Amino acid sequence: EGAAASSSDLLARLDAQQDGAEIEGTAQGIAAAMASVSEETRAEMLAELLRQDIPKHGRLGRLCVFAHLPKSLAGSAEGAQTVAETLPAMSVALSDSDEAIRDMARRGLGATVDAAKHPELVAAVAANLVDALRADDMRARVAAAELVMAFLPNRALTADVTSRSDLVAATVMAQADQNAEVRRVCDRVWRAATEGRAGTPGKQLQELRPHLVERISNDLQSGDVERARASGRAAAQLHDRLEASGGLIDPLSLGIREALSSDDTDAQISGCAGLAEILKAPKCHKGVLDKPDLSAALRGILLSEHLEACTAAAKCAVAAPPTFVSDPFVSELCESSYALDSDQMCGLQALVRADGAGTVLKLVIERAAASGPSDGQTSCLVAAAAAPAGALRQVVSSVADACVQAGVANADAAGSVAKAWAAGLDVDGTQEFLSALVSRIECGQAEPHSQVAARLVGDVLGAASLPPAHVDELLDALLPGALLSADGHGACAETFASSLQALVQACGASQLAEEYPPRILAALAPAAPGQPMEDSAVCVPTFEALVPVLQNGITGATHRKASVESLALLARRVGASTLQGHAMKLAGPLVRALGEKSADPELQELVLRVLSVLIERAGASLRALKAALVTAFAKALDGPGPVQIAAGRACAALAGMEPKVVVKTLGKPPLKPANLEALATVLKALGPDGRKDVEEEVKVVLDFAKAASDDAVQSAASQVAAIFGG
Repeated sequence: EGAAASSSDLLARLDAQQDGAEIEGTAQGIAAAMASVSEETRAEMLAELLRQDIPKHGRLGRLCVFAHLPKSLAGSAEGAQTVAETLPAMSVALSDSDEAIRDMARRGLGATVDAAKHPELVAAVAANLVDALRADDMRARVAAAELVMAFLPNRALTADVTSRSDLVAATVMAQADQNAEVRRVCDRVWRAATEGRAGTPGKQLQELRPHLVERISNDLQSGDVERARASGRAAAQLHDRLEASGGLIDPLSLGIREALSSDDTDAQISGCAGLAEILKAPKCHKGVLDKPDLSAALRGILLSEHLEACTAAAKCAVAAPPTFVSDPFVSELCESSYALDSDQMCGLQALVRADGAGTVLKLVIERAAASGPSDGQTSCLVAAAAAPAGALRQVVSSVADACVQAGVANADAAGSVAKAWAAGLDVDGTQEFLSALVSRIECGQAEPHSQVAARLVGDVLGAASLPPAHVDELLDALLPGALLSADGHGACAETFASSLQALVQACGASQLAEEYPPRILAALAPAAPGQPMEDSAVCVPTFEALVPVLQNGITGATHRKASVESLALLARRVGASTLQGHAMKLAGPLVRALGEKSADPELQELVLRVLSVLIERAGASLRALKAALVTAFAKALDGPGPVQIAAGRACAALAGMEPKVVVKTLGKPPLKPANLEALATVLKALGPDGRKDVEEEVKVVLDFAKAASDDAVQSAASQVAAIFGG
């Protein structure tokens, strides 16, 4: 009872702040007390020592107790059991961020190694060091390897053949550790383990083969990915070391198969991770590739519903030569007449995603191209877009070809491929894809492959996240096709126009208007007024694609004239019903431009021409603007000669729907020669029947002219009178 009471006091002191000497004294006292108390009291004290919810200084004190316990307890079976129960806590502490904690744990484990004589404690220490050799923290693994070195001479360990073999096998596997220091220490351990024993090191390694196979197999099936990877690396190295005696892969294949075929998804994932490391060593390929059951198992995981397992299988498959899984898997899918189901799609996506070198991606493109247009081909090409952007860029030209070929048979299917690739490519890759498609377009030709390529350009533009870089290249390819006659090649023209609309949407009409109206004008000009309307009619989608750009150009500052002239050409070539639907929103910016004080006369002349066309072809839609139009035209008559002529023609066009309003406006006093000349143009346009409707208004104007003293007015009035009288 006195010892129990004393130990309780000592345990309480562990949680108080103490210096080093005090911690040592307290720990030594507790260790001594635990040797003299009852088994029940000792268990209670041990439970207190193993608590996790304590501060750093308390943990350090408890580890110090563990360092003293082996000397006090390790000699008896009960004491050895108590010491064994402290091993996990010390192993965990080897990875602690605090150096003092790590050092104390190392000290405690060293004391246990030195004191271990009882068989149960020897086995426990060996098992603990086996686990510590694969700790996540490199420092813990180095410490564990050093402790193994210290433990090897232990006679009790030598007597425990199984424990020693397991420990040496774990050390041999750690010779493949990713950390150089761990490898260095484990190499020393292996030399020490083989010295003075029967047989060469190679022979001893062969004797360890069953232990190694069992350990690696267990790790592959463990569900612990990192453990499986480490064992896979070790297996690859050991296969090389054991090559003269048959290697390691053949005896290990059963464990690999069991991992891949397990009902436990986690075991499948760890099995794939370990096998991937094995396959990274070319010398291991033969031992794996000649086992079709392994490739079948991998294929099964590739087609599983579990995404993580599918991804792990893909990484494993791409680590092997393509003939193992990738090539037959891709070939079967691409040659199918049917679209991939969700599992097949997931599997193929995982394969191309896992292959940074792009080997599988190239296989997909080659097999899809060879198989010809089909739902299977299309699905495979869509799935292939999941590959890394860098790999996608390497094959965009081939994919463009495949898409165009497939699009001739099924444009919608080819479009789905183009959209998927546009979503997967980076900015530069998208531009390369667009350039590849553009190169398949024969400008201005209503040819099936060109039409498909144009449509695919629109699909890519619609799916891309950023505007294209080379707009001029796209406009040069799309405009000729979009301007094909709507009467003779309507479907083709609409396809090009749809892609043109996608380009405008991707770039923004205002941005295009800053640079590209001259290019639009150049495309329109060959089919300008001299060509018969029926031979050069523009389809509605083309008109609707270009109008926003030209409207922004009219109100902009850089290409106003080209924008107005292009609009004039378009207005002549589009159908009247379409023009009527857009007339109001077209006329507004034009009227405002015409009325600008600083307007360039050449621009004014062009604007008047467009307005004349709008009035002639869509006048009924402009009735709400008649007052603004006639006012603007009358004001334009104050401009230079060419502007006056254009304004007169515009007045004549407007008089066709509002003759009296136009005549009255032109004849308002004080009379001007330009206004009277415009009135003469109007009367000519109205013809004899039309002139009868404005007879009274014209007489009033002529009466005003008789009283004018200006010779120019008199001369212009005489022209009006001659036409009116005639």
